[in-house]
Amino acid sequence: MNTLDFSIIFQFAILLFDRNIQCLYEDQAGTFDWRQQYVGRAQFVEYIQGGQSGTRIIVGTEQNVVAAINGKNGQIGWRQVLEKGPSGHINDLKVSGNYVVTASAGGEHIRCFNAISGSLHWESSIPGALPSHPASIQIHGSDLVAVLSYDRIVAYNIEAGNELWSLALTDSTKVKYSYLAFSEEVLYAVGISDRSHVSLNSVRLDGTEKTSRSVAAVWIASDNKCSILKGSHLVCVDKNSGILQILSLANGVNFAPLVLQDVKVDYNKVSFPNLQLLGDPHSPAVIAVEVGDQEYVLVAVENGKARVVKHLPKVAALQVMGMGEQWLLLTARRSDNTDVLNVFGSDLLTGSPVHELSHSIKYPIHHGNPQRLYGTLSKLRDGSSGLSLLTCGEDHSLVLLTHSGKALWTREEALASILSVEMVDLPVSQIMAKMEDEFGTNDNILQMFLKRFSTQLSQLWTFALQLKHRLRIPRQHHAGGSISETERMSEEDSDDDEGLDETYLTRDEFNLHKIIVVVTGPGKVFGLDSNTGVSIWKTFYPSLGTFHRIDRDVLLLFVQRTTAHFPHQPVCTVLGKDKVSGLPIMFSFHPITGLPSESAPSEGRRLNYKIVNAVMLTQMDEHFLHPIVVMDSEKKFHVYPQSDVDLVKQFSASLFVFTTNIETGIITGYGVELDKKQQLIGNPLWTVDTNRNLQAITKVVTKRALEHVHSQGIVLEDRSVQYKYLNPNLIAVLTEGEEAQQKASAFFSVYLIDGVTGNLVFHCTHKKSKGPIQLMHSENWIVYNYWNQKQRRMELAVLELYEGTRQSNATAFTSFHPPPPPIVMRQAYIFPGHISALATTITEKGITSKQLLFALETGGVLGLPKLLIDPRRPEVLSQEAREEGLVPYLPELPRPADHIINYHQSVFNIHGIHTAPAGLESTSLVLCYGLDLFYTRVMPSKMFDVLKEDFDYFFISSVLIGMIVVSVITQRLAVRKALNRAWK
Repeated sequence: MNTLDFSIIFQFAILLFDRNIQCLYEDQAGTFDWRQQYVGRAQFVEYIQGGQSGTRIIVGTEQNVVAAINGKNGQIGWRQVLEKGPSGHINDLKVSGNYVVTASAGGEHIRCFNAISGSLHWESSIPGALPSHPASIQIHGSDLVAVLSYDRIVAYNIEAGNELWSLALTDSTKVKYSYLAFSEEVLYAVGISDRSHVSLNSVRLDGTEKTSRSVAAVWIASDNKCSILKGSHLVCVDKNSGILQILSLANGVNFAPLVLQDVKVDYNKVSFPNLQLLGDPHSPAVIAVEVGDQEYVLVAVENGKARVVKHLPKVAALQVMGMGEQWLLLTARRSDNTDVLNVFGSDLLTGSPVHELSHSIKYPIHHGNPQRLYGTLSKLRDGSSGLSLLTCGEDHSLVLLTHSGKALWTREEALASILSVEMVDLPVSQIMAKMEDEFGTNDNILQMFLKRFSTQLSQLWTFALQLKHRLRIPRQHHAGGSISETERMSEEDSDDDEGLDETYLTRDEFNLHKIIVVVTGPGKVFGLDSNTGVSIWKTFYPSLGTFHRIDRDVLLLFVQRTTAHFPHQPVCTVLGKDKVSGLPIMFSFHPITGLPSESAPSEGRRLNYKIVNAVMLTQMDEHFLHPIVVMDSEKKFHVYPQSDVDLVKQFSASLFVFTTNIETGIITGYGVELDKKQQLIGNPLWTVDTNRNLQAITKVVTKRALEHVHSQGIVLEDRSVQYKYLNPNLIAVLTEGEEAQQKASAFFSVYLIDGVTGNLVFHCTHKKSKGPIQLMHSENWIVYNYWNQKQRRMELAVLELYEGTRQSNATAFTSFHPPPPPIVMRQAYIFPGHISALATTITEKGITSKQLLFALETGGVLGLPKLLIDPRRPEVLSQEAREEGLVPYLPELPRPADHIINYHQSVFNIHGIHTAPAGLESTSLVLCYGLDLFYTRVMPSKMFDVLKEDFDYFFISSVLIGMIVVSVITQRLAVRKALNRAWK
């Protein structure tokens, strides 16, 4: 047997040995994990009424998802996740019969789905399509689908999917064609030429061009808001004057302007009026013009002329719908910061109210204002009309409201855009707090006895309540995602015993039960129960916007005080940017209840300067609060809370920060000093120029402050110790670029920089390699993946840094007196798959072996032991290396199915994995977030600190009792024997 065969057998033997901790029985699925599936923010919504499948709501979302939602319970009927990024962006979506047609990436992907099953019926692609030019879809009758893509119109048969005809548009290099509409038997394509004219092309249904003309419009630009009304009129807004311009597609020669008289446009809140088409192709030609914050003007267009129908102030959303031969206008507005949404129905033409469609509906304040309405009417048993109203909220939620004034179901789609995550420990129960208070008091023995007796009686009563709760409500496993029944129970069920709720939200024996605080893109913050995934509380901050950092949006979340400091309340702070002013804004809240912090204003603390960096100190003040230090654009530092300024000044000599300028590619480090006015200012200490002309910074990664390192080194085969290079100030910087001589040849570089001194610790460059790259920094090693262009495969590289066999400083690391340049060991492996997120487990003391977690594009989350990604793996395994625990080197890493921690529960578009320690050293808590959520527990080194579930307590107890009985009997026999011997 050669060495390679032995290496393969040895590696698979290790995986086989590890298999008994990775597999799980069928009844264990969902016991310690849960999954929630989402679709994202709805961009296109279409109703499909009736049929065997009931009412279905077809949605196309900003997260590149096409899905059907069950109208009865809000569950996902089917879901199709398209390509990530611009190549999967949905430009248009139309429904015809049992077919759903979508256009993505400017016409690069034309797809037709079955509306009942969600299966792909057919797919096509338009040559020359550009993602920067959105495509448009129009359906004529039941068989013809026309798609406008950049410079051509292509028609398909909706049933067979074959191309019927294709027509190239004239002057497409100067005109941006963006609008497509059917009017009777003619198809119109409308294009815009900046500051010049509008091009109109009319096409017959057989694909022959009918006419082509231009209409002068020197005021128009490609970013103007335009809409085609009922296929007959083009309505645009002059963004400079706010005047509506109307043009008849059939015979219009000039635009007809319409001044919105007696309506003042608030340009401070609206950059220029937005247009919203109302109703369907059969409704009257009415368009809504948004002229201010919650202010609309209804405009009717007929025979090339337009008139203002109604001015609607203080309206959050509106919609036109038909009831028989009558056309109705629905408007919705919230009652002054309450949970009540007032829905008014009126006749569209006469304005007379329709009382049976006017309701006051409970609409929680954490949904914000509804932004869009989609209503349907149905006949009730008593002959009246029942209204079902789907609202798309400001927080990205989907809520179906009924005529009874209640929400039938709710989908919290904000959870599909999570930006920051923290797992917060639950507080100890009041009973445990009382028991801890017994120590250190000056009470006499009788008082201490009475306290202990009352405390234990309270524990007995709490145990009885918990037992009653377990018997009454069995644990439910929700594997299907954001289930409406779960949301309704969390929002409306108020009959639970308060004492029971209090005992539920308390720390368990092993600190496995936590509150997961998540901050989402629309500004909504959730407190999720780690056991079930149910929302314990929700808070929406309408003014909270995101920072843009390198290639993603960011909202900063800090846990300033945990629950470990009773009676002080825990505090979390989220830092973002005001959506209107663009200045920073800060909100502080209680992570267990979601209520605003007592020390901070409920409307948030607004900062009147621009932020370039924000950090939370590891030191605590006398109230056990970690201060937040913010650096503004003028290099001044601000402290929150402001009462901790003296604490920061005390540690200012050891406080260092750095900033990254993406545009220039320069990283600058600052020290904190006091100026003449005793104010904290930043002193530039070092700069690193990454040469922006050749490469751009794409990632900057630091170590997690929560991570503990248990072992300072590793024991080698000769019994010597190789000490780890544990620099807590080390920064990993990733840059990407293209070769100047070969544009198709990409490269990227990894820089390891000391964040205090700016010293370049290590640098390497990978040529003919490109991203997307995921990079992880932990302890003394760095792992990242990349695409090898030469070998056309995904590879995983690892860097490990060591000081050598002598440790320079065994007490504390200092960047001012660093050890010699580290010994860098590196290796690369072939990884069988594409990675969307990368993380490592973290435990309480850092004793447990590390496990790397890979979120795969296929929907799985792979967990591999760090042992397999060790750069010291030898090609030939010696006896000494075997004793050290090394694994023979193989170029390809395995991907065993039993190491997929989410087994069959696929999760897609994962862009982050958050890990947190539990009270058990063997256990790490994992939350994967992206389009879907998945939570579980992992034990990389088995559960070595807890007895197994199948531990035989009866057998061990029987043996122990038997040994005690035997020892007592033998003792009596030995005494009797000694007595008899004495008498002899």
